[in-house]
Amino acid sequence: GSQGDAGDFGPRGNTGAAGAKGDGGSDGYNYPGPRGKQGGRGDPGLPGLQGTRGYNGEKGAQGTTGTKGLAGEPGQEGVPGDRGVRGSPGPLGVPGIRGASGLSECEIMGFVRETCGCCDCEKVCPPLDLVFVIDSSESIGKTNFSLAKNFVISVANRFGKMAKNISDVSGSRLGVVQYSHQGAVQAIRMDDRGITSVTSFNTKVKAMEWIAGGTWTPSALKYTYDHLIVPGRRGRTKVVAIVITDGRYDPKDLDNLGALCNGVDVYAIAIGDMFDSGAERQNLERIACNMGDRVKTLSVYAELTAEEFLEEIEQILCPEPEMICPDLKCASDLSLAPLIQRPVDILFFIDGSERTGGRNFISILHFIERLSQSIPLSKEVSSGARFAVLQFGGEQDPEVLLDFSNNRRKISSLVSNAVYRDSSSTLGSAILYATENLVSNPGGRFRGVRPDAELAFVFITDGVTSDKNFAEGFGAMRRANAVGVAITVGSDIDRERLLQLTLRDKALIFNLKSFNDLALPGVVKHMAHCLG
Repeated sequence: GSQGDAGDFGPRGNTGAAGAKGDGGSDGYNYPGPRGKQGGRGDPGLPGLQGTRGYNGEKGAQGTTGTKGLAGEPGQEGVPGDRGVRGSPGPLGVPGIRGASGLSECEIMGFVRETCGCCDCEKVCPPLDLVFVIDSSESIGKTNFSLAKNFVISVANRFGKMAKNISDVSGSRLGVVQYSHQGAVQAIRMDDRGITSVTSFNTKVKAMEWIAGGTWTPSALKYTYDHLIVPGRRGRTKVVAIVITDGRYDPKDLDNLGALCNGVDVYAIAIGDMFDSGAERQNLERIACNMGDRVKTLSVYAELTAEEFLEEIEQILCPEPEMICPDLKCASDLSLAPLIQRPVDILFFIDGSERTGGRNFISILHFIERLSQSIPLSKEVSSGARFAVLQFGGEQDPEVLLDFSNNRRKISSLVSNAVYRDSSSTLGSAILYATENLVSNPGGRFRGVRPDAELAFVFITDGVTSDKNFAEGFGAMRRANAVGVAITVGSDIDRERLLQLTLRDKALIFNLKSFNDLALPGVVKHMAHCLG
């Protein structure tokens, strides 16, 4: 028959046992599925290696200016450089305007007269009888005795008009007593007929010689009163005595220390540190008639010629002076007392700096040569002058152009032999060098200063110099008891420095108008009288 209809499916049979693994099929196609959900943040990883530097970005806009800072500390002063090479001469300038006429020799001498005190300018003071009493004992020494004489001369130059004789009441009369041991007295009497001017008085003072013996002060004061004041005083004239001493008097001298205290104003000048004791101070006050304000104490004799001390004495003796100088005429030469051949060693300090100039340097040497022909040079150890010349300039040691000598030929040869340094000015170092070598001469290289000679330092400079070693040099000069004299030219000068060199004594500064004035015979003559 025909095939019948298919019957219903029977129930599903049980699962059969797993068959053997079949052979691997061929590779199928791998298509990426859709992206899954983002997982949670993992732990930080280890730091990586540093990358390379990137490119600079664009420059930003300029900021605002900040406030100015505080000034910094100044740096240390640099070391001076080496002196440059001298430049070549410049072109010749156009002719200048004709200058004013130079000073005549008469005008120059008027200037020297006013500063040197050599020619009797008159200082009108109330009439006064003045006596100096000077200790000339062995302990003083010849140099200090000379400084005491210079003090007397300086006071006389400042004091003014001298009375012609003891009957003349219009001026002043001066006397001097120097004393030592018993009976050793030398006096310049107030009634001396030979003293008619300051010049003649100064000449007699310069001629006084150091006695060198004991110290009989009371006897000398009694001698002064009995032999100078009593016979020489004028009726209504004030009488003043100035007593200068450095030590105790001999106890064997039994006269009275107050011998002058009878109508006399007495001033006592004590020099040295021994007067710090009470007993010695009492002796001084007895000399000054028990008036303590009339006792003056100084450390060294050089202070006698210091400007401050001289002004103090001048104020005591002549508080309100009137200065009258005579009108000098050139028709006749000035009459001066003869030079005294006292022993003096003169050391010239020549400024070899560029401010002096080569031609002026030669003019100075010619001036020293002319001075040597006007000042009596030493023929023996105990008299006359010796010259030494030193040029200072630059950092090196000063140049000794001439050791102390009395040989005019050697002095004259300086003009042709000396070489101008043309450098900076170092005066302080030069003074130190001079005192340590030329003056004291420890190694025997130079001749040194004579033991009994006065010592004068003559500074030919404008005073414009370095501060280096100046204070030390000035101290060494004072310890050497040297008298400072300054010769300067023109108006461009350091006057304060020059006053230091002369212990503030204005009378020892000679300010000429030009270096040509050094060649004038009158200037040379008067400088010779002031130095010699």
